[in-house]
Amino acid sequence: MNNRILVSLLLIAGAFLLTSTPLLAQWSRISARYNDSFREWTLFYGPDEEELGELRLRWILQDNWLEWEFRIGEVSGTIQPKWRQNPWEWELRADNRIFTARPIAPNDPRQWRITDNHTQITWQTRYGNTAEEWQLRDTGAGTFSLEAEYPGDPRDWVITDDLDIHPLFKMMMTFLTVYYSSPKQ
Repeated sequence: MNNRILVSLLLIAGAFLLTSTPLLAQWSRISARYNDSFREWTLFYGPDEEELGELRLRWILQDNWLEWEFRIGEVSGTIQPKWRQNPWEWELRADNRIFTARPIAPNDPRQWRITDNHTQITWQTRYGNTAEEWQLRDTGAGTFSLEAEYPGDPRDWVITDDLDIHPLFKMMMTFLTVYYSSPKQ
């Protein structure tokens, strides 16, 4: 009887790990789905670059760049300004959690403070004069960075991910990078 319970628990735990592995996997790339549009993005993970999820405008046919939807594995959510009058303060809502991003200096998209009210991180461009390289600053949780695969081309980003933090932080950092580095077309 005890062996059956143990085997059942192991099967349940294994099934949980199999379904949650992509969410916890190392991200490898995000690419614009189409060459002439920055409205839809595909997120990849692992060395084989398997599809992990997507980031896209909520209303693709409208010209509203302030409302976004995303999916990472089985988790989906939204990203939009906290206040309609202030598009510089973003909220990510997913998995019964809220993450907020604010620029460190007013109206400066090069440095962001991201928090879930428990953990706070700083996301910034590597160099002040270009938005082609972004990195996580000073954290003991590991490294996370995005770099444009080709200089001057914001369609494809290579992700360096060695970060032990909630994946929704990664989504907010990735969103800020593609949003502030890409033309609105």
